[in-house]
Amino acid sequence: MDNSSFEMLKAQYEHPQPKKGPNKTVRNVLLSIVGILIMAGIVAGALLLLNRENDNASIKEATGGPAPASVIEKISANDVIANQKNYATFQIDPAQTQPSITTTIGYKDGKYGFLTNTVPESGLQFTLAEGASSNKTAMTAAMKDVLVKNGFTETKQDTSALGMLKSITYVNGATVCQINDYGGVLLEQGIVCSTAQKINAGYATVDALLKKSQDATAATSAKIVVQSAIADGNKKLLTYVVQSEENATTSTNYYFATNDTDYSFIGARRTPNVDDESSFEIPVTLQQNINDPKWGTFLKENIR
Repeated sequence: MDNSSFEMLKAQYEHPQPKKGPNKTVRNVLLSIVGILIMAGIVAGALLLLNRENDNASIKEATGGPAPASVIEKISANDVIANQKNYATFQIDPAQTQPSITTTIGYKDGKYGFLTNTVPESGLQFTLAEGASSNKTAMTAAMKDVLVKNGFTETKQDTSALGMLKSITYVNGATVCQINDYGGVLLEQGIVCSTAQKINAGYATVDALLKKSQDATAATSAKIVVQSAIADGNKKLLTYVVQSEENATTSTNYYFATNDTDYSFIGARRTPNVDDESSFEIPVTLQQNINDPKWGTFLKENIR
């Protein structure tokens, strides 16, 4: 090998030529594919996270908020209330199924065009002890304090059209609590709590029964429905006082009765008013149903 050939071979190994990579077009295509895959992964992750958040939001909307019984338990344990000597405390029977004026919760359900009072899931009532002085301010403040510390916020929904009680309503997720001022000489205050599910069920019952009333406009025209019930053994009388306008001066009573589980429509009449003697007249059909032997004297004694 001559010197010139040796020098050329030496130069080749001392300074090797770079390997040829893919051309520019191929490289750009590969980078684009990688970019698309990365973006697809990001989008998929974001959608998964969004779906989980939406699922959680749906769950929270349906079941969110503390259990009514646990809220009442915390209020019972509050120092101001637990150590209060001026009042006797009574817990509302959680098995209560019939609406009573002093143990219902008045809260507007958005699905229906009327406002009504429904049976709560839990609650407390405070009865003034004999000879004791009233301390409503402290009791109210204590209940509010417990509610706020447990995530409740006051809602300005006006339920005064029910015409029963002065109420302050608090909401946490799907849980509603209402502080009621009974204004009585003995029974002064109380608090009731319920879930949105329970309230919805109460509205659905009112709507369904009004549609059974043989009055085609009863359910669709109702704006205010005040519920009350009387029971004697297995016999029960449910009364709906219905106003077709929020500020109406007159109303109609719809009566439903049962001696089993399903309520039957008994009849309707104008709500009795001491200023209108004729309002005490009972329509013929209603009178006939009241006198049905299967009710004994139950309806006669309670519809007058």
